[in-house]
Amino acid sequence: MKGKINRTNWLNQLDVVNCGEFHRPQVDNEVYACPAKGGAYSHKRCEFLGMYWGKSVHRVGRILGIVDVHPLNAALDRVCWNNADPATMDNPALIDEARKRLQACFPKEKKEFHQTPHRVFVLDELTETDFRKTSPGGMFTSKMYFDVDRYQPTSTANLAATLQTKTWAEYGR
Repeated sequence: MKGKINRTNWLNQLDVVNCGEFHRPQVDNEVYACPAKGGAYSHKRCEFLGMYWGKSVHRVGRILGIVDVHPLNAALDRVCWNNADPATMDNPALIDEARKRLQACFPKEKKEFHQTPHRVFVLDELTETDFRKTSPGGMFTSKMYFDVDRYQPTSTANLAATLQTKTWAEYGR
């Protein structure tokens, strides 16, 4: 399935998100956060997340889970999906981790970020890569999906090493 996500299987699927200028705090806290609302911020279930900025996916990580965090009312927090082994991270632990990482990502002086709901991707260890977009212009959407099943990644490090040798054009975009 070239360039399209396999809707029946979330394993070996890569969700590439445009992190722009705000990539550093997200990389440092192994998290991706966006508004918890539909449209551009709705995401299909995937095993991996790729963090894009400056015409390249610079980091990849396994998605442990995604939580909609409501900073002003924890009772409204909702696990969208949990990809982690339930024995190591159940839903309450995933919610706690999402809240902790979101708070660490935003400085206290950015009060508006602590009042609005966020969709929080809790990531396993991020691995550096350089999966380049060589066509003109940047990433024109907030996200793109890549089916990486053909590479049969055995780990995030293995996927990062494989993508390091690829460009989006070679992938088939």
